[in-house]
Amino acid sequence: MIGRVHSQEPDAIFEIIGDHWQGPLRGCAFEDLLTQELEPDGHNLVDGDEERETTIKG
Repeated sequence: MIGRVHSQEPDAIFEIIGDHWQGPLRGCAFEDLLTQELEPDGHNLVDGDEERETTIKG
């Protein structure tokens, strides 16, 4: 069953597990995106650039 979903559109998984899981799964994916460490400085979208924030605030 999982192999079949992999070869289809990303939204096809909701046909298998049910539409009621769409919100929670998209929320998890969004949270993962926000906390993903970005190269080369290792910051993420939530923490941002601390040096820039210090410059703006102070």
